[in-house]
Amino acid sequence: MIAERDFARGIFHDTFLGSPQEPVWKWADRKIFFDQKQTAQMDRYDSSVTPWVRDIQDAIRDPETKEVTGLKSSQTGLSQGALNAIAYMPEHCPGNVLYAINSKEKGSDVANIRLGPLLKKLAGSQLSEDPNDFATLTMRLKNMVVKVSGSGSASPVRETWYRVVVIDEPEDFEQLPDGSFYDLVKSRFATVADATLFVIGKPQLEATKKDPKSGIIHRCFLKGSQEHWRLPCPHCPETFVFRRDHFQYHQHQSLEGEWDLAAMEAPGGVWYKTPCCGERIDEHQKYELVKQGQWVPAELKDRMKLSNEPVAAEPGVRSFHINDYYSNWPEVTWGKLFVKWVQCTEINPNSAQREDYIKNHDGLPIAPKEIYVASETINALRGGITERITIDQINEDGTNDKITREQILGHRFGLSYNQEGKRINDLPIKPVALTISVDRQDEFYKWTVIAWSAASQSYLVDFGISNTDGQLLGLRKRPYYFEGKKYFIFGGGVDRGHKSKVIYSLCQRSIRMGWPLVPLLGWGQKHERYLTDPIEKRTTTLQNGEVMEYIRFHDHSIKIDFYSETIQRRTEPRLWMPDPVPHDIVTELTSEYWDPDLRKFVHPDGAAPNDYGDTLKMQLGVIWPVFSPLFD
Repeated sequence: MIAERDFARGIFHDTFLGSPQEPVWKWADRKIFFDQKQTAQMDRYDSSVTPWVRDIQDAIRDPETKEVTGLKSSQTGLSQGALNAIAYMPEHCPGNVLYAINSKEKGSDVANIRLGPLLKKLAGSQLSEDPNDFATLTMRLKNMVVKVSGSGSASPVRETWYRVVVIDEPEDFEQLPDGSFYDLVKSRFATVADATLFVIGKPQLEATKKDPKSGIIHRCFLKGSQEHWRLPCPHCPETFVFRRDHFQYHQHQSLEGEWDLAAMEAPGGVWYKTPCCGERIDEHQKYELVKQGQWVPAELKDRMKLSNEPVAAEPGVRSFHINDYYSNWPEVTWGKLFVKWVQCTEINPNSAQREDYIKNHDGLPIAPKEIYVASETINALRGGITERITIDQINEDGTNDKITREQILGHRFGLSYNQEGKRINDLPIKPVALTISVDRQDEFYKWTVIAWSAASQSYLVDFGISNTDGQLLGLRKRPYYFEGKKYFIFGGGVDRGHKSKVIYSLCQRSIRMGWPLVPLLGWGQKHERYLTDPIEKRTTTLQNGEVMEYIRFHDHSIKIDFYSETIQRRTEPRLWMPDPVPHDIVTELTSEYWDPDLRKFVHPDGAAPNDYGDTLKMQLGVIWPVFSPLFD
């Protein structure tokens, strides 16, 4: 049926409409005029103001392009470009359209103020005489239907086929029970031969490997061509892109040390130093340069990565990044932008405002951010708990209702041993390995044992305190049982801290016993930043001349992944807690919090220790990444 429909539609295109030879942007320059409700910036569309939008809106004419992602800042014109493409379709390449945005109010504005009036002016012979065919959010033409959805519901996607779908600001859509709104659209597009999907919006969080739900717009950009609007340098044969870190400005401070923001905002107060030849470009030169720009895919070495791993460009997927430094709108000058930047980073440092600037003006995502971890969050990691989830139920008449149902997560289990060393439970799974993580205190060791599944799911099955080296090393003989079979701890790591000689000696003894315990050394600095590759193997020469290997890890980055992803968001592969979660585990995992202004983890005076938190952090962030290849 689908093949027959596509064939018939192709005949209709060729016989009655002809081939749409004129690019969308040229047609829009001739045809599209605005009233005051639509925009106060100009009375007609002029693609030379936002020339980077030309190729994006023209994607509907390219049979090779199946998906377009616009990773954008606030003032870039990409949404208008998508509306232009829809208005172009009735007289050139008809097909059903869905424009999905993140709120009903915004959906109503798109339908009634921006898109509806355009179609009424430009659809010509395809307009119906029935006034009811232009309902609030549905516009029915003779040869196509245009729907606007502001609810994020799955219903419009499942109701019919679409030739074009626009997902505007996908980061703000609620997660559906079976995935994201984007995932649902992609699954439906598999049956439509000439469909084009536009995904446009400002980013929020970076995409991560651990959480496939994170950073949708960033994730879509990564898998595409990763194109940037490159400009010809007026001083040398090279090309360049506008990036914040290449802008220059005088400090503009008075004798009293006050910032002269008016001087910064004045013409010439901010300029660009080209990365290719180091020459100066003033803002008045920008306008002509931007008109001469071209989309150029990033070279392999310059492509953005997912958790420090390269992402290959998928065939038929074009992705574009544009920021506000290209903008030709008079209210978005370099001076105005950098006044904002200086205010939130120098004058009144504020991490939340800084992140808003990066998202809204740089058009770039933010690394995952942590907050205080509550005891409820730790208890939510238990296996076998029941949670209430909300899903969409499609009714026979096509409407949908939200219903709530209960869902059991994992299965309940308990610790294998109590604190007196008595075995009380079997393992919850057949493990591929058991690992131990140890944190040395002044007079004793604290440790946790994790059982790992073949899918890298982790289960806390034991924890405790050993007062001597001998007690700790004796744990290598402690048996754990699953379905009558014994399992032993394979090995693990010990936090070296400031006790390097003691820990090296301990690890030497363990290795001689055939029990590999590796020294672990966390490091950090005053002004922390997130590192996507935080682990490295190193060696040191001991006093006896023996060379010993140890693992050096960036503590800040490992903590971010552990508390933000594993604990807060319960990302896959999961960390599972026993039921009940031991009081000491809950207390210590909640003893630190993330200070967004200091941008670091804080351990308040008088708070409980965080030793077990450190051992679990090292289990998931250091020990298993190092040992897991042994069990593949």
